Amino acid sequence: MPKTRNAFALEGFDGERILPRAFGAKSRQCTDTEILADYRAYARNGNLTDDSIDKTKYSLAVAMTAVNKYQTRLTRHVDKIMRYSLRLIEKFDIDEKIQAKVRRARILAAMYENNLRLLHNLQKEIHELILELEETREFKLRQRFAQRLRQARKKAEMTQQDLANRIQMSQGGYTQYELARRDPSIPTLIKLTRILNCSADYLLGLTP
Repeated sequence: MPKTRNAFALEGFDGERILPRAFGAKSRQCTDTEILADYRAYARNGNLTDDSIDKTKYSLAVAMTAVNKYQTRLTRHVDKIMRYSLRLIEKFDIDEKIQAKVRRARILAAMYENNLRLLHNLQKEIHELILELEETREFKLRQRFAQRLRQARKKAEMTQQDLANRIQMSQGGYTQYELARRDPSIPTLIKLTRILNCSADYLLGLTP
């Protein structure tokens, strides 16, 4: 009969250090929590370019794949251990030796189940971080639009009130565009391009 420890040892698993392996890091001194903290600080950096956001999202997608892989392996091991302990109970007399094996198997299963909970939290953190990156990208696009809109309005020698009147909205509502607090609807964007004599790509920061 195989020993529980050897039969169910999950080689190479370390719930604290999945991400360094996922990123191919040489150092194993950092933990998942430390890596996510670094990425979170990076995501909140106002100087991120679209390219760096895409690369960060890709890195996090790689990390999520690694987490999912370990989660699948752990789930399989928990199931295997529980079936093993049931077979011990069914096929053998429940003496002290068998009881000890069953206890060890269930302790191991409990440890793996705890690691599954940790992995679930790790998945949640990575997902939230990806959402933060998306919000960063959206905010940067809104800032770019606000800057271009302000420049185009001044070039056209119009006040905020003048332009607000032309697109049939209040000055307060228009000001939200220039403060990067609001996105224009497509019809409003078309009106702005016609009044300011510029392209939508220019206002959105897609062209110089």
